[in-house]
Amino acid sequence: MCGILRMTGDQVVEEFVNLCKVVFSPHLDIAQRTLRLEEGMKRIVGKFSGGSEGRKMYSEEDVCKTFVCAAPAHNALHARLFRNYCSRVNASPDCTLWEAGRATTAMPDLFSPITIGPEYIGELFISGELGWNNPTDMLTEEASRVFKDRHISCIVNVGSGHPGHLSLSSGLVDLFSHIAIDCERASERMERRFRKVPSLYMRLSVEQGMQNLDINLSNLHEVVSHTQSYLQGTRVISNVDNLLRDLLFRPERILVDTISGVVPSIAETLYPMVCPQPTAYFTGRQVELQTLQNHFTSPSESCRVGVLYGIGGGGKTQIGLQFIHLYRDIFSEIFFVDASDKLTLENSLKAIANESSEKPSVDDAMRLLRTRCENWLLFLDNAADPTLNLRPYVSWPHGNVLITTRNHDVRSHAPKCNIWVDKLEVEDATELLLRGVNVQRSSGIQELALKIVHELGYLALAINQARAFLASGLCTLDEYLPIYMENRKTLMEDKSIQTTDDYEYTVYTTWTISFNRLSPDAVHLFELLCYMHHESIPCRLFDEAWRIFEREDEDAVPPTVASFLSGFTTVDSTWDVLRFRKLIREILSFSLFEFNIINYSISLHPLVQQWAQHHSQHRHDIIPAAQTLISLATPRGESGEDYAMRISLLPHLRESTKSGVQLHYSLLPRAGNVYRDGGMIRENFGICQRAFSETHLQLGSNDLDTLNCMGELALAYQALGENYSALKVAQEVLELRKQVQSKEHPKTLTAMDNLARVYSDLGQYQDALKLNEEVLELKERVLGNEHPDTLTATSNLAIVHWRLGQHQDALKLNEKVLEVRKRVLGDEHPDTLRTMNNLAVVHRALGQYQDALKLHGEVLQRRKRVLGNGHPDTLMTMSNLAVIHWEFGQYRDALKLNEEVVELRKRVLGNEHPDTLMTMSNLAVIHLNLGQYQDALKPNEEMLELRKRVLGNEHPDTLMTMSNLAVVYRDLGQYQAALKLNEEVVELRKTVLGSEHPQTLATMSNLAIVYGDLGQYQDALELNEEVLELKKRVLGNEHPETLTTMSNLAVVHKHLRQYRHALKLNEEVLELRKPVLGNEHPEILTAMSDLAVVRKHLGQYEDALKLNEEVLRLRKRVLGNEHPDTLMTMNNHAVVHSNLGQYQYARELHMHVLELRGRVLGPEHPHTIKSAKRVEVLQRKLHVEDGTKQRRPRKRDAIKRFFGLSLK
Repeated sequence: MCGILRMTGDQVVEEFVNLCKVVFSPHLDIAQRTLRLEEGMKRIVGKFSGGSEGRKMYSEEDVCKTFVCAAPAHNALHARLFRNYCSRVNASPDCTLWEAGRATTAMPDLFSPITIGPEYIGELFISGELGWNNPTDMLTEEASRVFKDRHISCIVNVGSGHPGHLSLSSGLVDLFSHIAIDCERASERMERRFRKVPSLYMRLSVEQGMQNLDINLSNLHEVVSHTQSYLQGTRVISNVDNLLRDLLFRPERILVDTISGVVPSIAETLYPMVCPQPTAYFTGRQVELQTLQNHFTSPSESCRVGVLYGIGGGGKTQIGLQFIHLYRDIFSEIFFVDASDKLTLENSLKAIANESSEKPSVDDAMRLLRTRCENWLLFLDNAADPTLNLRPYVSWPHGNVLITTRNHDVRSHAPKCNIWVDKLEVEDATELLLRGVNVQRSSGIQELALKIVHELGYLALAINQARAFLASGLCTLDEYLPIYMENRKTLMEDKSIQTTDDYEYTVYTTWTISFNRLSPDAVHLFELLCYMHHESIPCRLFDEAWRIFEREDEDAVPPTVASFLSGFTTVDSTWDVLRFRKLIREILSFSLFEFNIINYSISLHPLVQQWAQHHSQHRHDIIPAAQTLISLATPRGESGEDYAMRISLLPHLRESTKSGVQLHYSLLPRAGNVYRDGGMIRENFGICQRAFSETHLQLGSNDLDTLNCMGELALAYQALGENYSALKVAQEVLELRKQVQSKEHPKTLTAMDNLARVYSDLGQYQDALKLNEEVLELKERVLGNEHPDTLTATSNLAIVHWRLGQHQDALKLNEKVLEVRKRVLGDEHPDTLRTMNNLAVVHRALGQYQDALKLHGEVLQRRKRVLGNGHPDTLMTMSNLAVIHWEFGQYRDALKLNEEVVELRKRVLGNEHPDTLMTMSNLAVIHLNLGQYQDALKPNEEMLELRKRVLGNEHPDTLMTMSNLAVVYRDLGQYQAALKLNEEVVELRKTVLGSEHPQTLATMSNLAIVYGDLGQYQDALELNEEVLELKKRVLGNEHPETLTTMSNLAVVHKHLRQYRHALKLNEEVLELRKPVLGNEHPEILTAMSDLAVVRKHLGQYEDALKLNEEVLRLRKRVLGNEHPDTLMTMNNHAVVHSNLGQYQYARELHMHVLELRGRVLGPEHPHTIKSAKRVEVLQRKLHVEDGTKQRRPRKRDAIKRFFGLSLK
């Protein structure tokens, strides 16, 4: 129409911009916008028609014949042509030029329709937005009528951009999407129609960058930029040159009469396709290249065939091109063939035979290759059509064939060399990203690049697109990831004009082409998979979901799932596994996912998953459908296979519930079981709360399903450490079970068992013991001795015995349970591993540390493999193993392991969970053993406050923290504080645990030590003798705790100058401990040190000196030079030298000890003060020997002198 008005290109742009400013001003409604459009069109027509706004569309003066299309509102399938010339067919409406323009722009949601013609009988027109925006079909029909018996030089189609999701208001999105897609489809039809006539049809349309532009004047500069970039492309420049040449010379290519039907081919010269060069940025793939080189250079009596297959965008073609580039010399000739479909493949083959035939055919090419007995290579690139049989093109008596394809089935042609092409190696991926990007290489840059390629899934095409984007200077390396996360879809659809290879598609368009060829059922299956985790989706999921679906309440299953699963029901009402596998094979033929035939699972590339989620038009239906399928597939049994299935479903449930859980209440418990077994206790708690709430609302409080949900809720509270809430719910469940069912019903017994566990966690061990014994008796009678529920009750009873200090009873029960569970459930079932863990804990309590270490190590290895590193049960075993390291004196190993567990438990369970507090308590004890008293003090004080608030003042774990804190006070020299706290703990433990509980005895032993520190040796002697007698009876004569008390008693005898008694006890302890702990255990070194002190008091100085030297050497290596125990040995060593009269050496050694103790323990610590006193005594002795007398200093003067401190 601009041509009819004889407007120049600059004039068209100027008037268009001015018109847009007026028409698309903000806040205009459709009527206002339409009025402004009509006024603007009239102004433009008048301006370029000598002032006449009413110029008619038809004019005899026009030389160039022009028409535009619009659709009648009441018959949109048949467009009307508005012509500037006469025609006897489909006569044009009699209208003005601006009316014709209005008819073609009357798009709904933008402008009002227009009525053209006489009043009452005029026609109402809307634009030709669907079907007529690219009216090339109508052009060919019109030309055959108007230009009969004439020749055509060229047909030019100018488009407005590649189809994409336009950023318009919701009411316009579908409209413009359909317009763009409609235009492209029409163009594709023309290209297919005219493909046999070279250079006849040409389409100019900006391919990238126009997808996300909206109707906004502010981004017109982007239109200009994208258009200019498009016109700079090599292919486009060539097309424009050809177009100008055709307009000048008018070659007669084809008769007009033939263009409206099937266009016959015309004689043309076929040239073989030149094999392209690989991209200059090719990186890595050494394994694939070496495999190809080995295969194509190996001896063979027939044709060698190699296949590179895999996901679109993985780099298959580039690997093939790089292989040819590197090893071209081993082939006599290279024939490059585009095998994307049968027609292009056959044309490429014809070109090979061009030299030997005037009219080459496919048979000529096949004959040529069959008779040319040379080492040629036929490269069949992009054999993507699953319907194309490649067998005729690989069955040669000699030669070589290399195929790249997405179709897994093609690999059957190359049993000796089929290579799956997927992700790049990490180093190769980062190298590809950084090549050509102007950055200075550094560790920081490498780390940024690593993050980017990880997010891009190490996919070659995606990384290459990112590299091109970075190389363009549009952003820096550290800016790319935030931009990518916000504009993922846009960047994956973007293609740089200045490409480094001949690949014509972007990441997303590559997969869209494959997706569009899937059947509807395959599309449905693929979309469901894309809302699960991308790795290891078990195909069994669909089978199990179908089986449960057959029995489930129809209301619980969304219609999309019901329809999908119903399609897999055979006439015999069984699962149609063959149909399911056919769908798998269909999707696999386009390499949209991987299929693991060994474990029968599916994996998708992460970018494919993201693309599919962006591409999906049914997101709101697919997400709940995926959640429902996963929940239906969740087994409720307790076998090892059921447990493994639940664990395998966890990542898929998490992925599908990212935007929230959308499940029917009856399926919520299944989802909760997945979270529970996966160790996600908070997520499980949320599910359990919702399940109970909705089930109670729908079915009432006495319904069995409601009771089941209540029971799960009690367990969820317990897992969170909220034991008082768990107690309340568990008690209510038990009462309701007794009313609704019976006391001996298996569900009632389970409720009793669960309540007993809560009692145990609350420290109410006698209540737990009584209830557990009752439950076990009932379960053995009702269910049998080896029923899983009976074994659980036995295991729970063993835990209570252990907590009550009845270790032999706990050992016997755990060994019984372990034997049965291994036999019934298998070695790696979670219940078996739980029993092994409990048994290891009992072995430790019995002092059987080697047995405990072996069991804990085995359990940890299996739990990491079965449950994962962050599962609460795995963390429990890690914590227990750290305790064993501590028992063996491997404090630094214990410290490292405990620090790791503390961080993981804080993240998984929370800061105030009882298990987190327990690990923090253990960590403080290890700091204590490492002599890091200040590091132990603050955590223990914080721990005590937390445990009092969370567990209560008399909970066993609270008392344990009080006991540990008392030890810290004692090691810091705060003996009165330690005394007070120990006396309080002793009384509480006697009340809560009993007088003979091992923990009670441990606190009594600690109290005796403090008595000794305070010089109350007689009290210490009596208490130690009482504790020793009790420990021998409760734990045995050789238990480590018994030996510790014997050692403590020896120290008291020493202070009471009863050296012979002390010597005998020390020698006995050392003899018993060495076989169990080894020569370098801290406890052994303590026993040796005590023995040396006793020998010194007995005047056996040489023996004492020898023992001290050995202990000092070992403590320096095991504990470090500045550990308080090392300093104690140095002090004792100095004392022996002093006793031998070696005062100068003794003084130097004491000075060194004083300096270190002042720094490590502080100047006010009793040990520091004692060292200062010894230095002063030795100083005085040395002065006496010199004949000099000095007054005897007070202790504080000595401290002040050596440290220069101001003391209060």
